[in-house]
Amino acid sequence: MIAQSLGNFGVVMFGVVLAVFVIFIAATPIVCGVAPRVELPFANTAEQIIGAETDLDVTIKRDAILVGRQVVTELELETEFRKLAEFHRDRRILIRADRSVSYAAVERTLRAARAAGFEKFSVITDSHSQPVQ
Repeated sequence: MIAQSLGNFGVVMFGVVLAVFVIFIAATPIVCGVAPRVELPFANTAEQIIGAETDLDVTIKRDAILVGRQVVTELELETEFRKLAEFHRDRRILIRADRSVSYAAVERTLRAARAAGFEKFSVITDSHSQPVQ
């Protein structure tokens, strides 16, 4: 009788743990925020970059530039980088640029970050899609 009760207890606990796990998986994107959708350029030599919490994310889209989650104009970019550099100059900047964005826009962003004092950069590419022809 006791062995049967313990067996049912394990099944019930497994169900409870599974339900809680599913709830956490579903809630994580809501709590953490979802990164903006960007079509990354293709690169054959792309290395996997694991973004740390200390990295600063910069997303360049055709119609907007996001530093973290804050939308800035190209004119405000260097000022925003200077504000961040006061406390986070040693952080790496991860740049995600949409395929439709010109290289010149990425270069202007890099130049603004360098002018503010940042020295570590990584450009994120997509190694899983096919190159644009």
